[in-house]
Amino acid sequence: MARRSLTGPIDEAKKEDDFDSVAFLEAFRESESEEEAQELLANIEIMPQSTKEEAFFISVVKQFTECIRTLINNGVDINTTNEQGDTALYLSVIAGYIPFLNFLIDLSI
Repeated sequence: MARRSLTGPIDEAKKEDDFDSVAFLEAFRESESEEEAQELLANIEIMPQSTKEEAFFISVVKQFTECIRTLINNGVDINTTNEQGDTALYLSVIAGYIPFLNFLIDLSI
């Protein structure tokens, strides 16, 4: 009887439960550049949706356009709201991020 390799199925079995959202979000908040933040999104396929959405709002505040694109392309709705019921567009308006607001509007069309 042939021995089965367990490494493949174990690697493929990574699930959202294995993802440390708290550590990820802390590192994402502390990222000093968009490139650094983008590297943190490498495991986006195993991130819980709520973690992706929180990273989306952090990206809005930091104006990380490529991170926002990555998150939207991986299931985050641009019209999602934060705990206070605010959308990314609303946050951009109240913060006065006018060029960034135009970027978000272009994404939502």
